[in-house]
Amino acid sequence: MTQQTGTILIVDDDDMAREILRRRLSAQGYSVADVPNGREAIALVKKTAFDVLLLDIVMPEFDGLQTLVALREIRAANELPVIMLTAKEGTDDIVEALRLGANDYVTKSIPFSVILARIQTQVTLRRLVARVEALAVEDPLTGLYNRRGFYQLAEKEEQRVKRYGGALHAIMVDMDRFKKINDTYGHRVGDEVLVVTSRCCQQQLRSVDLIGRWGGEEYAILLPRIDVAGAMKIAERLRNVVANAVIDGDDGPIKVTLSAGVASLDETCADLGALFSRADKAMYDAKRSGRNRVCLFEAS
Repeated sequence: MTQQTGTILIVDDDDMAREILRRRLSAQGYSVADVPNGREAIALVKKTAFDVLLLDIVMPEFDGLQTLVALREIRAANELPVIMLTAKEGTDDIVEALRLGANDYVTKSIPFSVILARIQTQVTLRRLVARVEALAVEDPLTGLYNRRGFYQLAEKEEQRVKRYGGALHAIMVDMDRFKKINDTYGHRVGDEVLVVTSRCCQQQLRSVDLIGRWGGEEYAILLPRIDVAGAMKIAERLRNVVANAVIDGDDGPIKVTLSAGVASLDETCADLGALFSRADKAMYDAKRSGRNRVCLFEAS
């Protein structure tokens, strides 16, 4: 039998039922955690990601329906599938659970193979949804965030800075004379140039930095928790690494360069839109100054 993979949380006040289910699911290859009540489940879900949650409807004090309502405030149905467990034959609780956001239900009397099949279905659906969501924010050529995905994360970083304080800088990067590369060597080589340069840039950034393909041959980078001197240093490092990269063409190596503009989020810069606009202006200053260089936006 094929071993399954995934993480499951069992929530049931019946110790024996919980133990039996945990052992049988573990034997199928799942990583399983279990708790005896809804409050512990909520605390665990806040700090741990699970593929599926099995939730008993009838529990003392804080029952399954109350737990489900609290869980849906933390994780949506596509983020955490919940399968309700019920020993009842009636339908009222099941209907209410589905209305409140449960993904499925099983009765405790049905064969384990049916429970297993329904768990496998929810795990597969969750992973398909996650993949579709990733594709919606991923640039298919470079593997970087696309403009939409980048901006969604950038907005969260902006909110964090405005709430807690701290520095935030943007770099706009544009490949120099990229159209000429496409016209001379063809789009296949042009695509390879983009893949190599995006990889070079990504490797020079810190884990807290964001990078996305802004469009065409242009990249946007967001740098939190660094001063302007550090941001300029990173931009210069990107320029230098790309200038020294060797990209194989049909007729020999191709040398490419980039121009970059750096801007800071401060009291004169209202929001992300203004920040990237300033970085873009600084990048075009670098273009006008001869390309293959970094310029800093200065409000004066």
